[in-house]
Amino acid sequence: GQAIAFATDTNLWQTERERELVDLARYSPNIFRSHELHLLKNEQSYFPVIQERLSVPFESMLLIDDSASKIANAELSGLKTHLFTSADNLRKDSNVEPFIPKIPVPFNFPKMR
Repeated sequence: GQAIAFATDTNLWQTERERELVDLARYSPNIFRSHELHLLKNEQSYFPVIQERLSVPFESMLLIDDSASKIANAELSGLKTHLFTSADNLRKDSNVEPFIPKIPVPFNFPKMR
């Protein structure tokens, strides 16, 4: 089956703010934070670490990100990817379509201040 996991480039302060405003743990126990992994999404070993911990093949993983460099790094590892520009664009992407039933709806994040 499929599962949702979150991969974030965050520090401890940002993590505390995320927990206060959004609390990603409500959506998945699989949260990979850069300050806990001591890696950033731009580093070549980032996605292999996540893949190993999730025990799933790379081709069954999807990264949705708004950074082209992070998308490129994920693609080097074999992940499916989507460069996020808008919700409409996300819905139309053939890489995303197989994952849609697993994304909880509504999935609305409050605006960060």
